[in-house]
Amino acid sequence: MEIKELTKEYFDKVAHLAIISISDLPYYNHKGKSSSISEFRIEKLEEKLVSENDKIFVAVEENNLLGCVRNVLDEDTLFIAWIFTDYRHRNKGFAKELLNRTIEFAKEKTCHKVWCDTRTNNKESIAFFTKMGFQNIAELKNHWYGLDYYILEKVI
Repeated sequence: MEIKELTKEYFDKVAHLAIISISDLPYYNHKGKSSSISEFRIEKLEEKLVSENDKIFVAVEENNLLGCVRNVLDEDTLFIAWIFTDYRHRNKGFAKELLNRTIEFAKEKTCHKVWCDTRTNNKESIAFFTKMGFQNIAELKNHWYGLDYYILEKVI
């Protein structure tokens, strides 16, 4: 398994994985799903590829896409916008490797923290980020798409 920066050869696979991963989320409403999936359309991925602030890493093995993480640089911080793995390859450490590469990238960019949000009822995400050393620093009630969120951070 290898972690790589996103290239055009993976656009279709990333877009497809985003649809599969986001569509069935039980803790996300229709508006949130639609908006999030639209961020992974081919034309959006093309914009992100040339953006100074967006960085997408993919986990691949033998040209198969196993997972993806989308990051956004914001001043001296790095925001993890999305991280997901192919459901057939979960619990094999791919998300951990993607997150480790994200933290390494944040350090390269001299960020002082990495942060993300997650729905308050997304127990799997909360457990993953907590295990990776993130702290829950805030709760946002009735926020994006009318849902409740936690903000988690890891000072690096």
